[in-house]
Amino acid sequence: MYRYRMPVRPARDDLGHRTPIDGLPMTYVQYLSLPEGSGYNLLDGLLFRDPAPTVDHQVIVDNILALLRHYARATGAGRALREIDVHLDEDNTPVPDVCFVTAERRGCLDRRGLHGIAPDLCVEVLSPISVRRDRGEKALLYARHSCREYWMVQPEGLRVEVFRSSVEGNFVPAGTFGLGETLASAALPDLRVAVAGVFAEG
Repeated sequence: MYRYRMPVRPARDDLGHRTPIDGLPMTYVQYLSLPEGSGYNLLDGLLFRDPAPTVDHQVIVDNILALLRHYARATGAGRALREIDVHLDEDNTPVPDVCFVTAERRGCLDRRGLHGIAPDLCVEVLSPISVRRDRGEKALLYARHSCREYWMVQPEGLRVEVFRSSVEGNFVPAGTFGLGETLASAALPDLRVAVAGVFAEG
């Protein structure tokens, strides 16, 4: 079946910045040759690169990772990981800000990342540059490849949007949680997260 590919040209993000690497066609083999930890995502055979995260973004990611690692140590339920390659197929290797891989899926995890299936929980911290992909292509990919729960964290609104998988293979909204509220995960039993802890200053 013919697959439409976007023309290769410099793109502009929501802030009007030029992002020359966005939309560059690339295979997974080529993707593997890129430097580690460089902010790349391979989506529908096209390469995208995000700029270095802001300090606020990093604080939020660190907070969520610490909360999930505490849960992992307390329960032995799996591993909490930051910015790993999620190799879903030859055209798609998204990189979530934070994820949780349960023991059930540990066999799909190696030093290069997770293969053939999405993490049980994926978390993306939204930014003006990444929000369209986080709400669009990445959400569709995570849902299609059996992610059980997806959190989209809004730094400016101090809220966490929670989506859960449905029998149709997509995400359905499960609620938006703000400061003073606690969200309970359906994907990870007994995990309860106070939203204030997500946004706590280091």
